[in-house]
Amino acid sequence: MWLVTIGITLLVGAYTAYLANIKPKPTNSLARKLNQHLFMPSLFGSRQLEPLPYNIGYVPSRILSLFIFIYVALNVIFCCVSYSIKSPNTWFSEDRAQIAAYISNRAGVLAYANLGLAIVFSGRNSLLYAVTGWSQTTFLTIHRWVSRVATVQAIVHSIIYTVTYVWSGGSASYFAEAKKAYYWWGIIATVAMSIAIVVSVLPIRLRAYEFFLITHIVLAILAIARS
Repeated sequence: MWLVTIGITLLVGAYTAYLANIKPKPTNSLARKLNQHLFMPSLFGSRQLEPLPYNIGYVPSRILSLFIFIYVALNVIFCCVSYSIKSPNTWFSEDRAQIAAYISNRAGVLAYANLGLAIVFSGRNSLLYAVTGWSQTTFLTIHRWVSRVATVQAIVHSIIYTVTYVWSGGSASYFAEAKKAYYWWGIIATVAMSIAIVVSVLPIRLRAYEFFLITHIVLAILAIARS
């Protein structure tokens, strides 16, 4: 996940820097066509990183939308492939419990990996700014999408584990496990990530930016420290 995401960022940044420095500018080449149809235009219409009606969010550029699509698709694929189910199994009494545990663990690992990526794309002084030449707006757009994917994966991780404990022994089994420190700190981390996503919606950022920034930092620290 890190190699593909950071790798694409560096490659596109290097290509953008090449186009900015090349002289004379290409007039009839692959570079011109890529600029015309991929790098420069908006996703649709004339909107590009402009607020949508009612401030529900931004429309990324065409190239950034493609980047986000690849990133989200990669996460979906990684959550769905390469599960080896062994039956009978000395650890799991049912195949459904085995499958659920594998999917939940995979989602949890990816959520934690994506938290690191979210941090990489959030800072104002990231080394990637200097290397790629991308704008802060572009990096923050990627940061928001990475954070959303990480939060969804953390929620999936939590829900599936909740269901598996109910399968194994009902609500009593779940509450017995939830009393353990690792479990309720995991719940706190998932809730913190979810609240951070809610608080970061565009209307709140526009009307109460300081509130958003402070709560975002506190919740991010809580999620990272306890996940």
